[in-house]
Amino acid sequence: MLKKTGTYRSLMLIGGTSEIGLATVRELASRSKPEKIVLAGRPSRALTETITALKEEYPGTNLGFVKMDLTSTGDLSDKTDRALRENQTDLVILAAGILPREPARKEDTVSTVQINYLGPVEVCSQVIENFKNNGLGTLVILSSAAAVRPRSDNYLYGSTKSGLDFWARGAAETLRGTNIRLLVVRPGMVETKMTYGLGRAPLTCKPGDVAKAILRGLEKKSTTVWVPARIKVLMTVLSILPGFVYRRLKVRKKPTHTQ
Repeated sequence: MLKKTGTYRSLMLIGGTSEIGLATVRELASRSKPEKIVLAGRPSRALTETITALKEEYPGTNLGFVKMDLTSTGDLSDKTDRALRENQTDLVILAAGILPREPARKEDTVSTVQINYLGPVEVCSQVIENFKNNGLGTLVILSSAAAVRPRSDNYLYGSTKSGLDFWARGAAETLRGTNIRLLVVRPGMVETKMTYGLGRAPLTCKPGDVAKAILRGLEKKSTTVWVPARIKVLMTVLSILPGFVYRRLKVRKKPTHTQ
């Protein structure tokens, strides 16, 4: 049996090396002390090192690994179903994603759409189905403020996040009145390895800031969280700016920090 909603016994991070995802896992582990933490992703040295580090940090927690490649669309539902049932997962954090350099090559375009949109929708559809069978569960989906309005330097990334964001909000509507919760998270620029060298945008934050905002959102039973909260106002303004003004806006070219 899973615990009541609001507490988590077994959590799964899809995108096992995501700095935002791992910050969220650590924030959750420091508060709710889950019995099991499962990292899902493609096998890599970074993922192995992450699992080793978490074992040292949380010696009383069972650490697991699930091989998952989001480019393998069509095969993800069965893998997700099996992983959730075997681990009795009651919290899933979808934090996988890539940020291609624009203009993207054809092969980069395909993989970006698979990893940022097609794969996540297939996986999260199965997560919701399993949670329905269990009667409860919580799903956190990392979207982005970039989903609000396209820019010439990130339109591919923004388009995939926009699609995922739209799908997630629609799915959340179908879950109203149930014990299944879906939280959509829209960070602005976050200082991670993925954004290194891209320049520092207004209201840039750190992975830990996003993690804390996610936990606040879960505690408040929110359906959408902006990080930082003030970026919602900024993006609302940007969404209505005339095109000739919007195109003049440039990110200041200052390298971001790595975590």
